Order: sequence, then structure tokens, then C-alpha cells
Amino acid sequence: MSFLVIDGVSRRFGKLEVLREAALSVERGETIAIFGPSGAGKTVLLRLVAGIVAPDAGDIRIAGQSVVG
Repeated sequence: MSFLVIDGVSRRFGKLEVLREAALSVERGETIAIFGPSGAGKTVLLRLVAGIVAPDAGDIRIAGQSVVG
């Protein structure tokens, strides 16, 4: 089982769709990099994982437990 699972996560701010059905799976001890142009949703994705912002759809699981809600 992956340590971090982002499964179909979407987030909007008004009419602006920042993330659409994002998916990612990270194993314990694995290092990843998230990169892209300004406005691509990198910071929003990190805020979703941290629980600062709630997704409009999808689920985020850390060590098998959902952190959504």
C-alpha cells in the first residue's frame, strides 16, 4: 500500500478550475518532485495534502487514512 495516495482530486476557486482529477501515489521513503508553470496548481496540491484546503472531489489518504473532511 502506498503511503500517500491522491485519488481523483479536483479543486475550483470560483469559475477557475485549478486541479482536475489529480492522481498520485507515493511510497514511504520515496522522493518526488512536482513542477510546472506558474498557476499550474502545485501549491494548491500541497495545501490539499496538508489539509489547509479541502478538495471539491476525490480523496487524499496518508498511511491508509483519509485526511478529507
